Amino acid sequence: MQPKISIPKSIIAILVPILEIFSSPLIKLAPTQTGKVIITDLVFAVGFLILIFMYRKWLKASWQEFRPHIWRNLGISVLLTICLMIVLSVIRIFMPNSGSTGPLSLATVQAVD
Repeated sequence: MQPKISIPKSIIAILVPILEIFSSPLIKLAPTQTGKVIITDLVFAVGFLILIFMYRKWLKASWQEFRPHIWRNLGISVLLTICLMIVLSVIRIFMPNSGSTGPLSLATVQAVD
């Protein structure tokens, strides 16, 4: 049986990525590119750890269901990831001015100072 997920936890879970997106003023404080990468990684790691801590009971219960069939579940996860990459590549082919150099490229967005 899965533990119940509360509404306040769900609201916080929605706010964490939004706050991560709006953390760019923190990133601009670093004078070097390496510093910016470190701050960005720290911001996302803290958000990830907050969510892991908040949902630890649910994750533990889910792990008990996932673990007995780990190879099948990991295989399904890898296949679905590959399918998603294919779908995104097809979508990028039909998008004008997508900024990518090819259908399989990872487009990056430059921060405007």
